[in-house]
Amino acid sequence: MRRVALLALIFSVALATPSWATYVDPFGGAGLQISRSSRSDALRVPLLANLADRQDDLIQKELIDVLKNEALGGEPVASYRLSLIYYFGQGVPQDYEQAAKWSLSAAEGSVVEAQFVLSTLYADGLGLGRDYIEAYKWIAIVVASLPTGERRDIALGLRAIFEEYMSLDEVWEAERLAQEWMSGMR
Repeated sequence: MRRVALLALIFSVALATPSWATYVDPFGGAGLQISRSSRSDALRVPLLANLADRQDDLIQKELIDVLKNEALGGEPVASYRLSLIYYFGQGVPQDYEQAAKWSLSAAEGSVVEAQFVLSTLYADGLGLGRDYIEAYKWIAIVVASLPTGERRDIALGLRAIFEEYMSLDEVWEAERLAQEWMSGMR
């Protein structure tokens, strides 16, 4: 199942974000630019570029603290960014439990990238118990939210991989849970 984690990385870099954001590789590029006026100044600057470019632990800690404050304040994009920081161990020790915690928070906030990553964490059992029903649920939500194209095809392929490990009853249950979650978001 480690191939699932690789797909998550590819998808995270390739997936388009909502129209109000521009996503660039968080650890090697300009970071995530947020232009919606309701976002804090901390999220409108390329925070994570500093994590990759500077080795100053104090700066890294301050940036992570800003993201944590934003995430605890209900900002799902900040939660997603924290999940990546913990997943890759950028400025903090690698911690899949923290990555899963922040991915779940962001996924529940409708961040598609986080929903994808969360599905792979469930499938690989990283930071969470291995749960193909939850993995399938989250990837089904991703598939439903993406237009036709390469990114949706990647998500469909991952969903097919999950199905290989599930009974038909488990697939139906996962589909039901996905529909229930999406109905609550409307």
